[in-house]
Amino acid sequence: SGTHMLFSKIEKGKPVKLVVQGDVRGSSEGSYWPASTIKLLPVIAVMRSGIKPKTYVRMKRYRGTVRMLLKRALSVSSNVAYDSLVDLVGQDYVNTTAKQLGLKRTWLSRPYGRRGTFYYSAPYWLGKKYIRAKRAKLKNPKCKSNCTSLEDLQKMILYASKDKELRRWIQRHGKFAKVLRKYFPKVKVYCKSGYVAHRHGLTNCKFGNYIITIATPCGSRKNWNKNKKLRARMAESVLSTYIKGRVP
Repeated sequence: SGTHMLFSKIEKGKPVKLVVQGDVRGSSEGSYWPASTIKLLPVIAVMRSGIKPKTYVRMKRYRGTVRMLLKRALSVSSNVAYDSLVDLVGQDYVNTTAKQLGLKRTWLSRPYGRRGTFYYSAPYWLGKKYIRAKRAKLKNPKCKSNCTSLEDLQKMILYASKDKELRRWIQRHGKFAKVLRKYFPKVKVYCKSGYVAHRHGLTNCKFGNYIITIATPCGSRKNWNKNKKLRARMAESVLSTYIKGRVP
């Protein structure tokens, strides 16, 4: 009860639904708040902007390479790294990127490592170049904070897995990945998970030619490990029922 799941097969470069449970189109105003899963979007936007990962950046809350920001945002889900990546290109560029990628229900405007919004991005130094402050102009009347959908999350993880720089930070070897490799031993597993306070725990993984995205009720942080085990059991149930013995 209260679970939302989307299991898709990649055909012609796009995820095609195989199994659906619950409201897979929900956003922060629907089935769940996207939490850390939305961190895929600014990471993709920065890579599409042409900024080189090895470039050194000096910002108010961070000094280091862009590559370290990418790593921290994806591998340890750093909120400061997430905020800094959005500030690098600005809120409008991130949301324009979402539109260009065909993410119809995704919008980003709220930081996680600080209060307020991304309306104003402070100036910073990118290498030896001074980047002026940016103010957002675009608005989304349907979403006043951060929104996404399971379909959009699947498109994001698919795009990130194709990028040589990004896939090193989303490749996973944990318990959930172990379940997927039980049926497909040779595939690489790429994931980005999230915790939605008092609402959902979420896992979004691509493995071979398949993507599975599951949001399950959490209740509290204490239930986090129990929640992860539940998502793993659900994933195994889907795999054993629908694609056992097939080669991705």
